[in-house]
Amino acid sequence: MILFCWGSRVVKGAGLKILCLVLRRFESCPQHLKFIKDDVKIMSMKKNAVNLEKVDIINKLYETYRLKEKNIFRRLAEILKTPSRNLVSVNLSKFEKLKNVADGSVVVVPGKILGVGELSKKITIYAYQCSSTAKNKYKNIKSLYDFCEDDIDFKKIIIVK
Repeated sequence: MILFCWGSRVVKGAGLKILCLVLRRFESCPQHLKFIKDDVKIMSMKKNAVNLEKVDIINKLYETYRLKEKNIFRRLAEILKTPSRNLVSVNLSKFEKLKNVADGSVVVVPGKILGVGELSKKITIYAYQCSSTAKNKYKNIKSLYDFCEDDIDFKKIIIVK
């Protein structure tokens, strides 16, 4: 797909035909032509662009599912396959409010952890993404890569979605 950028606007489709007509109109006037040539940039954009890090984590979860034969890895991979706008965002204060999250439990978040609130419980958190404020407030946050490699008691795992 070819797009034209004119200043801060991206033009494609029917707007692209109009832009071509405008460019042809100003070709006879040299002062406008220079302005338009400086302002118009041709960009190519991939259709169906993907997040390679996300694809890598999903593949790692499926691989771990095949090796360890635990359905939790397959379930997490299926949750992560959804579009990024549908992934859950969880504040640290939510873990404090959840009754089934006790000291020593393992919490898995197939989404992003945000740093709003305080967390006094001694839990291990595995997440797809984590904000910098959450990392500063709570040090025991790990990635889903670590979740695949660590030895975990599967009876203590809680998925927050």
